[in-house]
Amino acid sequence: MLDRVGILPYSETHSRLFTQRALNDSAPSPRLTVVVPVFNEERTLPQLMDRLYSACGDIAEIVFVDDGSTDASAQLIEQQLRPEDTLITKQNAGKGSAVSEGYTVAKGRYTIVQDDDLEYSP
Repeated sequence: MLDRVGILPYSETHSRLFTQRALNDSAPSPRLTVVVPVFNEERTLPQLMDRLYSACGDIAEIVFVDDGSTDASAQLIEQQLRPEDTLITKQNAGKGSAVSEGYTVAKGRYTIVQDDDLEYSP
C-alpha cells in the first residue's frame, strides 16, 4: 500500500505508477474519473491542469497517462498532482493504449477522456 508518492510495478509496458492517495478499498470512490492521455504536451499541461481542477473541483479524480513522452510532461504533472490523482508512465503505444491503461485504474462511477492538447475545453 502507498501512503504518498511511490513507485509500483504495474505491467510489462509500465515503467512506473505514481499516486498520492492511499490504495485501499475503504476510501470513498469519486463520482467522476477523467482519463488524460499525454504525449509531449508540456506546453499545454499547466493550462490543462488548471482548467481541469477548476472545472472538476473535488468530485473527480484525474488519471494522467504519459505515453512515453520525451519532453518534461511527466515531471510537470508530478509537480501539480493532487492527492486524489494518478500519473501512469508507460512506453509509447498510442492514444488508445494510454486510454485503456487509464481505465484500468479509474475509480469513479463515471469515466470520461480529456485530450491533452486543449482542442476541447475541459
